Amino acid sequence: METLEARPRALDDLAARAIAGEAVVVTPADSKVHELDEVATFVFERCDGARTGRDLVDLVLETFEVDRPTAERDVAALLQTFVDRGLVELR
Repeated sequence: METLEARPRALDDLAARAIAGEAVVVTPADSKVHELDEVATFVFERCDGARTGRDLVDLVLETFEVDRPTAERDVAALLQTFVDRGLVELR
């Protein structure tokens, strides 16, 4: 899973707001609104370009009750979704 080796970073031009653990992110290029659930918000807020996808998996494991294979699969899928929606870039 190459997304787990990359260092995801949220794009600078996004408008984002988290309320009660869930975020709403607007991509200005297309004015789309992206609603993120609790886990997606947790991962998105930590896409700082310093952590790898594997680091994010470790944080998910520390915070949520989930096994490693599920966390790896879900974080990789989330990161790919974030890239596809123009929310993060992978470095």
